[in-house]
Amino acid sequence: MFWRKTARKTAVKSIELDAVAIRWLTVALSLALLPHLSHLPIWSGVLFAGAVSWRWWVAQRTSRQLPGRWLRASLTLLIVVLVFYSFKTLFGREAGVALLAAMAAMKFLESRTLRDGLILLMLGYFLVMANLLYSQSLLMAGYLLTILVVLLAAQTMTQRQHAAIPVDAVLRLSLRTVLQGLPVMLILFVLFPRIPGPLWGMPKDAHSGLTGLDDKMTPGAISELIQSDEVAFRVRFNNPIPPPNLLYWRGPVLWRFDGATWTRSIDFPRAEIPYSVEGKSVDYTVIVEPHGQRWLFALDLPYLIPPEAALLMGSNCCAKSGQRTYALQHELLPALSNRSAGNHLALARVALTG
Repeated sequence: MFWRKTARKTAVKSIELDAVAIRWLTVALSLALLPHLSHLPIWSGVLFAGAVSWRWWVAQRTSRQLPGRWLRASLTLLIVVLVFYSFKTLFGREAGVALLAAMAAMKFLESRTLRDGLILLMLGYFLVMANLLYSQSLLMAGYLLTILVVLLAAQTMTQRQHAAIPVDAVLRLSLRTVLQGLPVMLILFVLFPRIPGPLWGMPKDAHSGLTGLDDKMTPGAISELIQSDEVAFRVRFNNPIPPPNLLYWRGPVLWRFDGATWTRSIDFPRAEIPYSVEGKSVDYTVIVEPHGQRWLFALDLPYLIPPEAALLMGSNCCAKSGQRTYALQHELLPALSNRSAGNHLALARVALTG
């Protein structure tokens, strides 16, 4: 038994991929990556297309001149740098999918044996699942099921690449396999318990499905939320605390309605503050907890904006950097006005605390 397992592993490592298997792997992984191109950097799609084209060209030749180890190592290091430059992190949904797509491209450049082909197929399945992090519509579900059929066909042609199997027969076998798995999928969809909070645990999605502030709001969707009593921000007053009727904290302002959902307007920064200020000042400090968004909280409307923040057209005060989650600590000097609807404030300085 041990000899049979060892022989099987040796065979997987020694069987080389032929041109037919490379073509199937190229088509399957390209279809799996296609929906990601709308949210991936341009260089990611160019890298994948270049790697696939190179491997396809090599498969048509007998010389099999694939990139060497040092070139692959250099490209891998360059990919990590590009991902960090594009997303300011190596973690999260966008950065993780970009790394997955880039690693699939790099795997194409070193794919020689049956084992490499099976690893490429596993990467393709992960790319299919990653599409669900962006869209779970019926149209996307149908497209992903189609890609799943192609991936299963590519797996069959990769493992039986030397057998003369008609393409239509392989596709029928893959389609029958997917259809046989649909009842189990539907049963799991109905009986699988609904987990409160984000299932994937991605940093950018960590606040989805929780009560609180968001950049859009759909009436009637409150049943899809779970309660959260986490602290949004903390305030420390250096002067006497203003009366409760003046403690109006302005966050994101939603004023565009399309008939179903309230959203913010287009984020055009204001060239100047469109109102005047008078009254005494109140000195206090606001520490905003990380919430995955760019907006800041302040007493009503600010009249002085630091370089690190901007006042948008909807009177939203936002940080200019939206690529990472951070705690924002800033000094506020509001001026309480009797002629205005609430408090006016000045942002004296902004400091990133974490």
